Amino acid sequence: MRDDQSPIKDDEIQVKLEGPHGAIDPRAVADAILALDKILRNVGVGQQPVLAITDLAVGSAQASIRSNEDHVATVRTGIESLTQGAGIPTGWGPESVTGLVELEHVSARRGVREVILKTSRTVAKIDAELARNAEASIAPSQPALGSVRGRLYRYNNNGGKRSAGIRDYRDGHTIDVTFGPSLTSAVRSALDLEVEAWGEIRRDILDQVKSITITGLEVIESSRARVMLDDVAGIFGTEWPEGLDPVQWVRQQRD
Repeated sequence: MRDDQSPIKDDEIQVKLEGPHGAIDPRAVADAILALDKILRNVGVGQQPVLAITDLAVGSAQASIRSNEDHVATVRTGIESLTQGAGIPTGWGPESVTGLVELEHVSARRGVREVILKTSRTVAKIDAELARNAEASIAPSQPALGSVRGRLYRYNNNGGKRSAGIRDYRDGHTIDVTFGPSLTSAVRSALDLEVEAWGEIRRDILDQVKSITITGLEVIESSRARVMLDDVAGIFGTEWPEGLDPVQWVRQQRD
């Protein structure tokens, strides 16, 4: 365990949970380490460094992780940027910003008064205002009218909660679907078929469609005709074609 007075190295970053000694929920420590790990793994460019815990003190709830100087500097400048306002910082991405939001959520765990992130040069409080700026940076865009196309692979109508899922025909990413009661039958009958659906769509920060509240849906008719080999294998039974090879069976049908 590192002494509190020992300096943090330039390639290290430390998360500390302030709170009464012996009263902090142990899950808070685990959540904080995972959140910091997510931040460090999703900043910078090029080959990712091998992360390692260099200090862990459970009683006072602090942990240090070694990365490299460039990545630590990117984290530091990114937090400084988010302190000023919303916007994904240079060298960051949606996942690293999400990690910062998750780190702030640790403060809701029992016994945690505040979350502090330290580098060799700065000390930053990971507070609610910082988290709000981070959340605003990755918030979905305002809804807009549009359409999506793909395979309807999931359907749920449980206790009035109607939802489904579409796998985009271009890249296979999943799109969450919600719909009104009037479309229940149409959505259910389209399960496992390719569809085009239209309505109010929402996109993420990377402009990828994440969800749609549909007002209409149409099955792509060509998808009804597609029959996979696995769907027909064995339907004639194990006795077919009665011991004949395929050539003999064809000749027999001609006779």
